[in-house]
Amino acid sequence: HLNLEYLNSYPTADTPVSFDKEGNIISIFKDEAWDFSHYCLNPYNTGIISFKNIFKKTNKNLLHKIIHEYKIIAYGLIYYNTNSSKQPSIETIINANLGYIRKIFLLCIDSNSTLSNISENRLLVKKLFYYLSNVDLDTYNKIALMLKRLSSISTIYTHNNFSLSNDQFIELEKIKRNLVRIPPIQHLVIPTNIYLKLSVFLDTKINDFTIHLDKILDVVNKISD
Repeated sequence: HLNLEYLNSYPTADTPVSFDKEGNIISIFKDEAWDFSHYCLNPYNTGIISFKNIFKKTNKNLLHKIIHEYKIIAYGLIYYNTNSSKQPSIETIINANLGYIRKIFLLCIDSNSTLSNISENRLLVKKLFYYLSNVDLDTYNKIALMLKRLSSISTIYTHNNFSLSNDQFIELEKIKRNLVRIPPIQHLVIPTNIYLKLSVFLDTKINDFTIHLDKILDVVNKISD
């Protein structure tokens, strides 16, 4: 139902964002929350993207800019082609992708800056690389993927440019080589035949103990006397 004119430009305040099954507009860009409940298959997922109180307190001017950037990125992840092998579902975007984008924005707040023109922001890039140097490999891969999608989105959002430079992407790869993948936890699996023998052995010993229990108790009582 989306108007194609918005797929090659910035969304405006009144740009439709989500629709119900009949094609009626539920959310527009300027809303404090976008309702994608009709797009979600999981009944436990509310399908709501809320932009209220999602970032820690900072000065109002910076917070306003960051929320706007967060919105246009969310909109871009949903509706623009980010050159990924598989376009993520709304549920994935809400539950995972936007969470990693939010981590990047928290670094922006710590740097007292927006995400725009990140490649020229030495302090922000330094904080980002330091953060990625201290996470596990899986987290690194997910955030690195988000950075590549931000680069793709930047072909539309030419006034913001959320992309790292080529040299900075090369530095990212160097960080990756120093990270160690945490091996999955493997639970001990006992083969069925060994488990059966162990069970029979334990039953036998418990029966033997039960048979001699009275004699053992007599001996204990005599010693106590």
